[in-house]
Amino acid sequence: MNFNVNGVLWYDICRTFRFNLTRSLMRHNFAEPGDDARLMSLIVDMKRESPTVPTHRNIVEFSSVGQFGQLLASVNVDALLVNTEEHEYRGSLSDLKECTTALKQQVAEAATAAKVAAPPPSCILKDIILHPIQIAQALENGASGVLLNVGVVGSQLEVSGRI
Repeated sequence: MNFNVNGVLWYDICRTFRFNLTRSLMRHNFAEPGDDARLMSLIVDMKRESPTVPTHRNIVEFSSVGQFGQLLASVNVDALLVNTEEHEYRGSLSDLKECTTALKQQVAEAATAAKVAAPPPSCILKDIILHPIQIAQALENGASGVLLNVGVVGSQLEVSGRI
């Protein structure tokens, strides 16, 4: 798999930082309740382009979001934000479907090879959610969750007494 990030191969970045970054962000399952040990999750925002970088809109070039998701899963990320907005970020719902399918396949292949496989990272739809149908579409395409922007949904967000 060959993913180019600003002229550097993503595989090389992952290989270089796998031990340093992953180890430093690793969850410490051995921490006792009440310990001050902080649990940290690594969440990756998968987007090809971004309007927030006007001089260099092309963030990362990958031909297969599924393979890119598998690569990120192999370095133990906890969640993937899969951008589905087409115009500014060059994403799509098919990217979400491809990513979730590839991650399930990766776990199944590890199980077939009698390897212990970590659960795949959560795939979270990242888009401006304006209508409940988008949440249904996320579920239909395999998402583990959706990212809601309170500035957009605001008063339309029904909040239960659980907060």
